[in-house]
Amino acid sequence: MPSTLGPSPASEPVPAPRSAAAHGAGERLGVPAVLLATIAWGSGSVATKVVTASSMSTVMVRLWLGVPIGLSLWALRRRWPTWASLRRCIPGGILFGLHVSLFFSALKLTSVANVTFIGALQPVIVLLVAGRWLGERVTARIVVLSVTAMAGVALIVYGNEAVPGALAGDLLAVANIVVWTVFFLYTKRARHHVETIDYQATMTVIAAAVVTPVALLLGASASEIDGYDWFWLVFIALVPGTLGHLMMNWAHRFVDATVSSIVILAVPAVAAVGAALFIDEPLTAIQVVGGAIVLASVGTIVARTPRDESAALAVAEVDSP
Repeated sequence: MPSTLGPSPASEPVPAPRSAAAHGAGERLGVPAVLLATIAWGSGSVATKVVTASSMSTVMVRLWLGVPIGLSLWALRRRWPTWASLRRCIPGGILFGLHVSLFFSALKLTSVANVTFIGALQPVIVLLVAGRWLGERVTARIVVLSVTAMAGVALIVYGNEAVPGALAGDLLAVANIVVWTVFFLYTKRARHHVETIDYQATMTVIAAAVVTPVALLLGASASEIDGYDWFWLVFIALVPGTLGHLMMNWAHRFVDATVSSIVILAVPAVAAVGAALFIDEPLTAIQVVGGAIVLASVGTIVARTPRDESAALAVAEVDSP
């Protein structure tokens, strides 16, 4: 039986029951929502690399740009979350703030390719814990597609002719994917008790409040942000930060964690194309082959998930700014 985190589920409100038609629509649209989040997050990795300010200044400003967006979502609903719901969001906000700090710092020290490849190791961690912690059944097909997709990711990365990134950046990327996976799985559990907008908005506010004092102590300043940095940070806050997370958080109730974690392996492919277009990291023939393998694996999952009852039990999330 799945374990619980935080207060007992019986003591907290849960999202309102959905009609059979609404649940059916969620199952049909769940994987496309994950795909949309994947595209948003892949573009966010490239945009983060383009920002010229220091990592902690970038993190602090990016998180605070997300706060008014979250508050606006609450205002549009004209209903504030309960204290019980807020308590469920606190760990997620702390983990999200730590993730964004590690992710942005890693991108400043190493290549987009290295960071996204290390991030693609997430399904391995999920496969190790999903069965016991989430009560999900991992099929042989999921394992095979996971290995195949990650082999494609490896080709994308090692086909890159750029100079390898610094060891410090790679180590930060490893730490980040561990933190992100914990956040990934915690969010999946929390979404059984908290509505999408409540979780999204609260998570962002808490992350900004937790990260800001640390960032200021490390010398971060909003004055570092100027010119095109503001454009890219607003883009990151709106597209990967808001659209990407909203899509994934909504899909949490309809898509299996092991399935979504493989679908988002397409993030490195999106990032590789974006890097070639915007930051002068051209794609090699090996990278093109690797991208084709990743997309073929993802396409197989997308095509079969709605009809595969053995893989329709729950959901999670991926590495994003």
